Amino acid sequence: MTDNGHLVRALFTFMRPLARLLLRNGMSYKAFAELAKRVFVEVAREDFRIPGRKQSDSRVSVITGLSRKEVKRVQADVESNTDGELRLHNRAARVIYGWVNDPEFQDGQGEPVRLTMEDENGNSFTTLVRRYSGDAPPRAVLDELDRVHAVERHDDGKLSLTTRQYAPPSDAAPEKLGYLGEAAAALISSVDRHWQNGETTHYQGSFSLHLSPAELEAFRISARTEGPKLLAKAEAWQPQESGSLREGRHEAGVVLFTYEK
Repeated sequence: MTDNGHLVRALFTFMRPLARLLLRNGMSYKAFAELAKRVFVEVAREDFRIPGRKQSDSRVSVITGLSRKEVKRVQADVESNTDGELRLHNRAARVIYGWVNDPEFQDGQGEPVRLTMEDENGNSFTTLVRRYSGDAPPRAVLDELDRVHAVERHDDGKLSLTTRQYAPPSDAAPEKLGYLGEAAAALISSVDRHWQNGETTHYQGSFSLHLSPAELEAFRISARTEGPKLLAKAEAWQPQESGSLREGRHEAGVVLFTYEK
């Protein structure tokens, strides 16, 4: 068996900022794991075929480590465009869903009612959490709802819902997440090709600086000024003919970004 220690360490480093982004945007581990299954199955089917042979569920199972039953289930979900599992959010989000949709926690007009933390009659925040969030402690769920400004605490001790969906506070436009997929995919593909072939096919380079606050601001200004100039030089390679990708051409490009810790 190949020693994959270097890969494991690289993945751990890579996945920390990814996990931070996913948690900030309310994606649960279960939804992430389901998405990972779909990607593993798709890549195994498309990129690891034996020439001249049909890619079977059994071979996909061997490559991915998933059972054949799970491979079939994932493939069926993809073909039917079913994404229910991918919409599973974290436990706080599920509590909001129950508060909004469960008649037991609504008033006569179908609106979420104010809830006490505990209630002998069962209509309480604690009951709501146990019904929709499993074994998560009600206080921990309340802390998360507080963090995303989803609840309001009143003088009488009751809690009211201030939003109908889990929405962590963020100034980022959702469409900017598209850049995450494109840039990260380009980087990983480049590193993988360089690693597997031992070639210098793609240029890869980075550097780190240790800057004072004043130097950091100067660095930011320089990057914003010089970055577009570097990209303009890369764009000069673009052929002048109109049209999209044509047969016989390969897509290539430059991803340029700065980072801070």
